[in-house]
Amino acid sequence: MIGQTLGWWVASTVAGLAAFPLAWRILHRLPDRGWGLTRAVGLLLSGYLLWMGASAGIVRNNAAGATGALALVALAGLAAGWGHWNEIGRWLSANRRMVLAEEVVLAAAFGLWAFVRANNPEIIATEKPMELAFLNAILRSPQFPPSDPWLSGYAISYYYFGYVLLAMLTQWTGVTAGVAFNLGSALWFGLTAAGTYSLTLNLLAVHDGRPRLWASLLGPALVLLVGNAAGLLEIFHSLHLFWSPGPDGTLTSGFWQALNLQYLARPPSGPPVFPPNRHWWWWQGARVINDINLTSACPPDFLECSHVEVIDEFPFFSFLLADNHPHVLALPFVLLAVGFALQVYLSRRSGGLRLSNLRLPESWPTGLAVAAIASSLLVGLARGAIATSGGADFAGALTKALQGIFLVGAGWAVVGAALALASGRWESPLEVPEILFGAWVLGALAFLNTWDFPIYLALLLAGVGWNLRHLELRRWAALVAVAGGAIGLGAVLLYFPWLPTFASQAGGILPNLVFPTRLPQFLIFFATSLVPLSIWLALRVFADVPKENRRGILLWGLGLPLALLVVSWVLGLGVLLAAPEQVDAAVRSLSASSLRDVVQAALVRRAGGSWTAILVGLIAAAALVLLLQEGRQGAPRESDSRPGPFVLCLIGLGALLVMVPEFLYLKDSFGSRMNTVFKFYYAAWLVWGLAGAYLLAIPWPGKRGQGWAALSMIPLAVGFLYTGTALWNKTSGFQPGLGRSLDGTLHLATDSPADYAAIQWINASLPNGVVAEAVGGSYSQYGRISAHTGLVTVLGWDFHEIQWRGDAAPLGSRASDIERLYLTREWEEARTILDQYGIDFVYIGPLERGTYSPVQTRKFDIYMEKIYETDDVVLYARAGLMAP
Repeated sequence: MIGQTLGWWVASTVAGLAAFPLAWRILHRLPDRGWGLTRAVGLLLSGYLLWMGASAGIVRNNAAGATGALALVALAGLAAGWGHWNEIGRWLSANRRMVLAEEVVLAAAFGLWAFVRANNPEIIATEKPMELAFLNAILRSPQFPPSDPWLSGYAISYYYFGYVLLAMLTQWTGVTAGVAFNLGSALWFGLTAAGTYSLTLNLLAVHDGRPRLWASLLGPALVLLVGNAAGLLEIFHSLHLFWSPGPDGTLTSGFWQALNLQYLARPPSGPPVFPPNRHWWWWQGARVINDINLTSACPPDFLECSHVEVIDEFPFFSFLLADNHPHVLALPFVLLAVGFALQVYLSRRSGGLRLSNLRLPESWPTGLAVAAIASSLLVGLARGAIATSGGADFAGALTKALQGIFLVGAGWAVVGAALALASGRWESPLEVPEILFGAWVLGALAFLNTWDFPIYLALLLAGVGWNLRHLELRRWAALVAVAGGAIGLGAVLLYFPWLPTFASQAGGILPNLVFPTRLPQFLIFFATSLVPLSIWLALRVFADVPKENRRGILLWGLGLPLALLVVSWVLGLGVLLAAPEQVDAAVRSLSASSLRDVVQAALVRRAGGSWTAILVGLIAAAALVLLLQEGRQGAPRESDSRPGPFVLCLIGLGALLVMVPEFLYLKDSFGSRMNTVFKFYYAAWLVWGLAGAYLLAIPWPGKRGQGWAALSMIPLAVGFLYTGTALWNKTSGFQPGLGRSLDGTLHLATDSPADYAAIQWINASLPNGVVAEAVGGSYSQYGRISAHTGLVTVLGWDFHEIQWRGDAAPLGSRASDIERLYLTREWEEARTILDQYGIDFVYIGPLERGTYSPVQTRKFDIYMEKIYETDDVVLYARAGLMAP
C-alpha cells in the first residue's frame, strides 16, 4: 500500500518536473513561476498527447503509449529550458524554501488522503460504479474514443478526459483499477491542496513583495479542507439542543422547523451523543438548500414532504464521498486556469498587439464575404430541399435550412477572424503563446467538466478587460471579444476529436419562478468565505468609496436581482406562449393544481424570500463599485503590483454564479435547478474561498479592521467541525471492518465472492468484447461485470445513458432483448439477439438468476463454449472465439 502510494507520487513528480520548464516560461509573472501547478501542467499535457495520439490512431492507449506521451512532454520541457537552465537553477536556489513548502503541502495532503481512502476504500454506492466502469473501459480501449462500457456499439458520450488521466497514471504505475480509483482521489486531493496553496501564495506575494508561506495555508483551508456550518448543526441536533417535549411527549422545535433542513427537521432519536453517529449524517452538508414544492410546508418527517432535490456540494464533501466525478477530476486544472488568468492579469498589457503581418490582397474581406454568403445560401437551400423531400413540413425544412446557413456562416466567420489576426488587420490583447496555452487549458476544462469552461473563460476575460480599462468602449469590447473568440476557437480546434462523440442533455434555459434560496440555508452553506468577504467589502466601501457613490451600490445591488427577475418572468411568458405543453408539465412537477397557483406562489415567495438575491446583489455591486474606484487610477503600469482588482473579480464572479440560479437554470433530465445550483455553487465556493483566503491574510481597513478580521475567522473554525466529525463518521472512527486497503474492489470478495472470483479471472484471461449480464436500474448492482472488467455490456445503468445522450432512443429495446436472451429456450431467438448486439460472452451469476427466473441455460450449453464455471457463476463464449 505504501509502495503504491509512493509510485503515484513519483509518477506525478516526474510529470511535473518534465513540464516545469514550460510552466516556468509561460507562467513567468507568478512569483512561484507555476511550481505549485506544474504537476497539473505535466499530467494534462501528457494526457492530451496520449488522447490525441490514440484518437488519431498514431499510438495505442497502453503503458508504452502513456510513457511515450510523458517522454514527449520531457522533450518539450528540455526545449523550453534550452538556454535558460542557469537562470532556472538560480531561481530554484533563491526560492528553495517556497518550492519546499509547496512540495510539503502536496505530499502531506496526498499522504493524508491516501490514509483516509485506505480506511474507507469501497467502490460502492452513488456514482462510483459508473466511474470505475469508465476507468476500466478506457484502460481496455486501444484507441479513442473509448467504448461506452454500458451501451455496446457506442463510444462514451461524456466529458471523460479526467478518466483518461487516471488511466494514464494507472498505466504508468501498473496498479489495478481498484487501487487506482482511490489513489486518484488521494492524488487529486493533493493537487488541489497544492494548487490552492500556490494561488494564495502568489496573490500574497504580489501584494507583499515576498512569499508568505504560513499565511498561504489559508487557501487550501478555505477551499478544500473546511466544510460548512451543517457540521455544527448536526452536533446541536445529536445533542438534542433546541428540542422540547410537547404535551404528548413528542419532541418539537421552532428553531429546527424554521431552518427546514433535510433530516434535521425531524426529532432526534436515541440519547444525546457526541460525536454525531447518525448513518451518513455528513451527506446533509451537500443538501443544505431545501426547495419545497407547492403542496405544503415541510412536516417534521422530511420523507413525507414535497422536497425537490438540490445538490450543493463543496470540495471536502466531494473528496469525503470519494466519487471521482468530472467536477472533482477537473479541480486541479480549474486552479491552473485561475493561475493563468492571474498571469494574464499581471501582464498589465494595456493595448492590442499585431500577431502577424501576413500579406493579403486589399479586397480579401469582400471576396470572403461573397464566398460566405453564396456558400451559406447554397447549403441552406440544399438542406431545406433534402428535408422537404424527406417529408418535413415548411417549418421543419426552414429550420434545417437556417441551421445550415448558420453553421457555414460561422465557419467562414472563423476563417475571416483568423485571417484578420494573421494579416494584422485586427489586434489581440494576448500574445500567441498565451492564446495557445489558454485555449489548451480552457479547452481541457470543457473536456473535463464542461460547466467550467465558460466560468473560467469569463475570469480570464475579466483580467484582460481590466488591463484595457482605459480604452474607449468600442475598442475595449473589440479586444476583449478577440481574446475570447481566439481562445474559444483554439479550444474547439485542439479538442475537436471529442466534440462529435459528445451529446448533452442540456435543453435550453428555463425560469426559476418559485424556488428562491432561503437566506439562513444560504448562510449555513457559504458562511466560511461569505462572512469575511462581506465584512471586508463593507469596510472597504465605508473607508474608500465617497458617500455620493455608495448609493450606486444600493441601486446596483437591487437592480441586478430585479433585472434577472424580469428576465425570468419574460422567459416564463415566452415558454407559455411557445410551448404550453411544457407549462402544463411544469405545473404538475411543482405539485400545483393550476398555473394560477404557480403565479401566486411565485409572487408570495419572491416577496418574502428574496433576501439571498438581495445580499448577493449587494456583494456584486460592492465589488463592481470598488473595481470602478480602482480603475480611475488610469492605465496599468508594469510596476503596479496590486492583486486587489483580481480578487474583486473573483468575488464578483462568485456573486454572479450564485445569483443566476435564483432566477434561471439549465434545462436537463432532472427537470429542476438541481444541477445548475450544484455546478455554479461549486465554482462559487472555489473563487470565494480563494478570495477569502487572500483577504484574511492582509491588513483590513479602519481602526477596528483587524478585530473584524479575527471575528471573520469564526466561521472557518465552525467549518472545521464538519471536517473532523464527518471524517470520523465516514471512516468508522478509522477502524475499518475489513482492514485497511487501497483496493476499492476487495469488498466484493466478502459481499459477492463468486462474482469477485469471476471478475479476477476475466481480467486475467479475456480479450475485449461484449458481455451480456443482467440489466436493471441506476444506482444498483447492475452493470457490475462491465464496471469491474471494462468489457462492454449491452445496457448498464439506463438513466445515466439517457442523461449522457439526451434521450432514450439509443437504448431501444435492449433491456427486453436481454431478458429474452436469458429466458428463451430457442437458440435461434437467442442467436439473433447475440448477433444484433455483437455479444461475445454471456455471464450467468447470482444476480442474473435472481433477475431472470429461471435462466434457460440449455441453449448456451449446446451452442456456446463454457469457459468458466463455479457453483454460482457460469460464463459462456461464442463458439470458436477462444480458440488459440
